[in-house]
Amino acid sequence: MSDKSQHFLLDTNIVHALRYGNTEVYRRYEEATGDVYISGIVEEIIVAGFLAEIAKLRGQKSKSSTTQLFDDFLRTIEDLPSFSLLSYTDEAEALYKTFKAAKLKGMDGRIAAHALSANLVLVTDNTRDFESVPGLTLENWMQ
Repeated sequence: MSDKSQHFLLDTNIVHALRYGNTEVYRRYEEATGDVYISGIVEEIIVAGFLAEIAKLRGQKSKSSTTQLFDDFLRTIEDLPSFSLLSYTDEAEALYKTFKAAKLKGMDGRIAAHALSANLVLVTDNTRDFESVPGLTLENWMQ
């Protein structure tokens, strides 16, 4: 990472917005002067969501269109490598374990810890969910 610009970590909802053509998010992404990353956690959340929906298809409990679901899944697998991936670290996990007072648990807590430990601005549409994390810088590119 270079030192002069802000660097960003994209939350799941921002990655979805980019993939599905949100023009405001795309504009902000293109104008970012620093490095822009996604966490391996975000990648896992996106893939797990598709796999859960595919599992429902197998059990015939899904309301999704089979062809649309598999097309979206294939496009996702093709698109995700275009993002710069940032590995989750032991430092981020140790920081996550200190978040008890922040009321931010699970994967959102880990995403916040990842951004904070790497000194990145977390870009999310759910700023409220992350406001309780001291020292975490947030931006919402959907607004």
